[in-house]
Amino acid sequence: MLKNFKIISANCLILLGLSACETTNEEKSPFDYVDMLIGAAEQGKTIVSSARPFAMVKPGPDTEKRRNYLHSKYITGFSQLHISGTGGNAQSAVLGIMPTTGELRIDPKAYRSKFDPQQATAEPGYCSFLLDDYNINAEVTSTDRVALYRFKFPEAEQSNILIDISHAYNVYRGGSIEIVNDSTIVGTGKYNGYHGSSFDIAYNIQFSKPFSSSGIWKQDEVFHGQKSDSIEGRGSLGAFLDFNTEADETILVKIGISYVDIEGAKRNIQEELSHWDFDAVAAESKKIWKDLLSKVKIKSPEENKKITFYTALYHAMLSPSVISDVDNHYQGFDGLVHEAEDFNYYGEFSLWDTYRTVHPLYVLLQPQRQRDMVVSLLKIAEQGGWLPTWAWSEGYTGGMFGDHSVSVILDSYVKGIQDFDVNIAYEAMYKNATEQFVGVPWSRRGLYKYMESGFAPEDAGITKSLVAESHAYGPGGAKNTGYYPEVSGSVSTTLEYAYNDWCVAEMANILGRKDDAEYFSKRARNYKNVFDPNVGFMRPRNSDGSWAMHPFGPTISGQHSQFYCEGNAWTYTWYVPHDIEGLVNLMEGRDVFINKLDTAFLGMESDQSYYDPENEPDIHYPYLYNYVKAPWKTQQIVRHLTENIFTADHETGLPGDDDVGTMSAWYIFSSMGFYPVLPGSDQYVIGSPLFDEVKIFLDEKYYGGKVLHIESVNNSSENKYIQSMKLNGEDFDKTWITHGDLVDNGHLVFKMGDFPNKNRAIGENAAPMSMTTSSPDFVYSDLTAPENAIAGENVNVQVKVTNKGSHGTALVRLFQSDRNIHFRMQHPIGEQRLVLDTDESKVVEFNVPIYYHGTNTLSVDTLSTSISVPRPDFKKRYYSDEKNQYDKQIVNSREVPAIN
Repeated sequence: MLKNFKIISANCLILLGLSACETTNEEKSPFDYVDMLIGAAEQGKTIVSSARPFAMVKPGPDTEKRRNYLHSKYITGFSQLHISGTGGNAQSAVLGIMPTTGELRIDPKAYRSKFDPQQATAEPGYCSFLLDDYNINAEVTSTDRVALYRFKFPEAEQSNILIDISHAYNVYRGGSIEIVNDSTIVGTGKYNGYHGSSFDIAYNIQFSKPFSSSGIWKQDEVFHGQKSDSIEGRGSLGAFLDFNTEADETILVKIGISYVDIEGAKRNIQEELSHWDFDAVAAESKKIWKDLLSKVKIKSPEENKKITFYTALYHAMLSPSVISDVDNHYQGFDGLVHEAEDFNYYGEFSLWDTYRTVHPLYVLLQPQRQRDMVVSLLKIAEQGGWLPTWAWSEGYTGGMFGDHSVSVILDSYVKGIQDFDVNIAYEAMYKNATEQFVGVPWSRRGLYKYMESGFAPEDAGITKSLVAESHAYGPGGAKNTGYYPEVSGSVSTTLEYAYNDWCVAEMANILGRKDDAEYFSKRARNYKNVFDPNVGFMRPRNSDGSWAMHPFGPTISGQHSQFYCEGNAWTYTWYVPHDIEGLVNLMEGRDVFINKLDTAFLGMESDQSYYDPENEPDIHYPYLYNYVKAPWKTQQIVRHLTENIFTADHETGLPGDDDVGTMSAWYIFSSMGFYPVLPGSDQYVIGSPLFDEVKIFLDEKYYGGKVLHIESVNNSSENKYIQSMKLNGEDFDKTWITHGDLVDNGHLVFKMGDFPNKNRAIGENAAPMSMTTSSPDFVYSDLTAPENAIAGENVNVQVKVTNKGSHGTALVRLFQSDRNIHFRMQHPIGEQRLVLDTDESKVVEFNVPIYYHGTNTLSVDTLSTSISVPRPDFKKRYYSDEKNQYDKQIVNSREVPAIN
């Protein structure tokens, strides 16, 4: 049951926005289960907005706790652009509007109003808030590009509507305002976006009632009657509009936004909202959301699970945002205006997060939008020169790292979204992977050093910025300096670039570019270069190949510019999604891999494990048991997460930052029973289905309007283990399933039970794909040691190791046997670990002591050699004139052992 939160039923609204009533379970649609307070706290950081799916405008309240709506006390204004679930300064809060009564106040801390978030009404497409200080009811709905507010005022001699151009969570950098007449205001604004980006907006604001007077404020000064002004750089700028209102009088406000120009904002209003019918817009928004959410139907006896699922689905469908106007014009990354001829142009690509779950979800549920997003990425590359790492509305940012546009493009193509120019796409992917734009933080940072060394070196140093005047520098960077780190999080960078290289190699294979495919496939194995076999973790290296981070600590979280990005060695050691079998080889086989993975999850139920379900880098690794013939362990862990970590609880129901729907999309996939561990392949990895039944109504254009049907027989919290599985009536004994299997009227039936079926899905070809398909094969030769040695002295032993199989870690163990009765059996006296590529050879050296006289046999694997040690002369040893104070003390005390 929802906690003190009003959910409005379609059958209980009179033109929407009036009183709510109870809704029976039979009447509920997916729409009715969305609870916008889940995630709107310190965990989740989601927004409360009337936004339509993927809309340009996301209007809603801003509060004094900028990313914790649930615990806020004040509304500081309503702004038009937000992004959901992110940290940093990304909730941009652009262009504020605030209704007030009484004395004019222009300071947000003065004109803000108390409100009760628990008593607000909110659903997809509509929100309503009571501003307690003014007794004003503020309602908001919206189209794709226009926000529509309805303010119900009390009787007042002076009612005000404030338009705060400088209202922003991030840095406002200038703008203009013009009061055109008594019902229209226009202007522009320039804002800093996320991680150093900047973007321009134009706006057109229209009022349903003419204002009786108006004016401008600039900085701390108020200018009554002034019609226009502008400001450069930081500073306060706004307009105040005065009204005489009667009791319960409503004033409506349209705010059109354009990233092109003021005329574009005006056209957006003319085409999308030519009338003043607030209720009609809200009803239309509701229908749009209802249709989208109804693409997935779930069956479960537990209402809270439905609430959790459909709220997650709602959160996953808010961004990226359409950026092109109704006439298809948009401003490109070259600063010029372009026309989107056969697509909608999208922005806000939080790719480090969203490539993992959100974009694969769009491939399945929103393929047309996903196609347009791919085309948008290609236009960014064409007009700006590079595929983006983290793209804001009109420009690159220094946010995060990796090159995950390539993942989004490849994943779309291999799953059947192919109506874009794949050759142009490949050229952009190739350029990102081979050319570094030195001096800016938005191409592959440290690429040339990565290409030279085979890993991103920890000691890469800093780079002089070419954009220091206008940008912050993203992870590890510092504002107001002319430099940023060449490599940020060296281990993380190496691992993510290796995965990105696999994506480029796969696309090269598809296009028949064999030389490129071979080159990038080799680079895709660079992950092994930061695996230290002697500590068993991924570890930073310096340019000369030496290990960095001393002393090594796997649980120490590095900052963005040091070692690991938003994680530690436990987090990132598992990040090899394209070659889990190769990672198994590095860890010396399945048993070691499983034991280490078990250790990572120890204490998970008490929230004390090394696994962090609240952040992206390790969210795939509950599924890794499927690769090592232990799928029941994946089922146990995934079910724990979907039932206990993701819930309908407002405070903690959405773990960590939702990051533009990334964590929500993880839950959506996992609760349905499958997950895209490797975006860019056509495979999903099987988990543990949460619901009794799932139906996905697939897109007509791309999937022929077919239905994916998933059933779980005998399912419950206790019955979380898969006993058997059928696909379209046939037994299915794998831990993975293809995209084609799902979208071709796929009918999956899981039979569940309360005990693990350890014999299911462990045979040949049962594991998901990896680059590596075999194990290493280590051959030992040339074992050498001195023929003779003196007891008590160290000897040098060498052995050559050659790998005839796939790359992996060789554990070289040296054994000794001698005449001592306690060691007649072989005992280890030395071991070393080293990573070897296919056909690579290395000589391993041991420096070990020999204690006993007689024949000492040393062996490595099946090789052996002997060292002859003469019987020691104890009399000479103990009665010599050697300058050994210890021996002299023994002699003087007559503690001399008997000599036989």
